[in-house]
Amino acid sequence: MAADRLDEVYIEQLRNQGEGRALYLKVGENHMKPGTCGYFTETRQWRPIVHLGDAEPSELAAEGWDPPTDALRIVSQDGIEWPIKYSASVTDISTAVEAGASVPGAPVLGKFSMSFRTGRGAGAVLLSEGVVNSHQLERDSLAYQWVKKPRNMQKLLADWETELSEERRTLWLITSTYVVDSCALAVLRSETSCARIGMDIQTVNVAQASASASWWRQGSDQTWNKYKKTDTGPVVVFMSGVAFRTGRFRTSKLFPNVGQGPKTRAGSSKSLHYPLNSAGAEDDPWVADIIPYYDGERAGELRKLLDDLANEKASQR
Repeated sequence: MAADRLDEVYIEQLRNQGEGRALYLKVGENHMKPGTCGYFTETRQWRPIVHLGDAEPSELAAEGWDPPTDALRIVSQDGIEWPIKYSASVTDISTAVEAGASVPGAPVLGKFSMSFRTGRGAGAVLLSEGVVNSHQLERDSLAYQWVKKPRNMQKLLADWETELSEERRTLWLITSTYVVDSCALAVLRSETSCARIGMDIQTVNVAQASASASWWRQGSDQTWNKYKKTDTGPVVVFMSGVAFRTGRFRTSKLFPNVGQGPKTRAGSSKSLHYPLNSAGAEDDPWVADIIPYYDGERAGELRKLLDDLANEKASQR
């Protein structure tokens, strides 16, 4: 585990939360929102290319994009209260009450420290201050269809950083996000790791502290990454989307055997391998293409979309 990157450990450990892909490095909502296309650099920094939901069709056309066939609508849910989120491996959570003073009308006011340890292997913890807001595309398929248009595909592929290695060239189409004004997160690399944080807190149940907490007192250890809202907007803590991996694939190998991708040990589909329409595909048996897979909770909807696309292309052969 010592050789693993902290961001990769964090993502893997919080997969059980269900909100999507956890983000270890700070990303502001203005740079990542439903309808954003972008990619992660070699150092895992997020780089947006275009925000589909922010621009008018005429603006996109002026920049050389083929506009979406319909306006992208975003469904939001505000005021969500989260408890502390941690991986299943975190089994030892302890609190210590320090000196504090009561405040009229407050159920409890105290200075606390909380410590987190894992019972096995690595672990991860996410603390959110205040409420959480979620945003999601009402129709993922509209944005997906926009990406697969040849003109848009070519422009997106032209925006890769030159230092990105081929295996890292993955384009993300963001379909949903969860954002907070302030948060702290930590990675526990082994059973011997401990993450401790001090806080001034006003709540009835310390273990479920969320919306009423003001975290980040002096004295917290160096394990934590602490992020706050800035001019780039609230902090994105979870995202979901469709990822498009680049590569060169022989079309005869992809059709007509269209289906789910490689199986994991558990038998679930690891990825979906479908070619997209691209200029010159009919003339060149080896074509540069991007292949989508889904990283979210609505895989069934996208799988049907991809099946329809594959059947349509196969019928044209």
